[in-house]
Amino acid sequence: MRLILKCTGGFAGPVGAQTRTVDLAQLPSAQAGRLQQLLQDSDFFALPPKLVKPAPKSWDFKYQLEVDNDD
Repeated sequence: MRLILKCTGGFAGPVGAQTRTVDLAQLPSAQAGRLQQLLQDSDFFALPPKLVKPAPKSWDFKYQLEVDNDD
């Protein structure tokens, strides 16, 4: 399982975009288990595809979390 977090926004906009990837197979088993438990506890896969603020600002950051679990 891999977690891919993309962050864009703020004053730098798309130029300052960052992507971080975590491969759970590369983590110690306790940490990998904790992340899997957090995903399960948050009911991540039942969330709507987009969650937005009621009144987003142009300088707000946007986060996209993708979970690649080979399914």
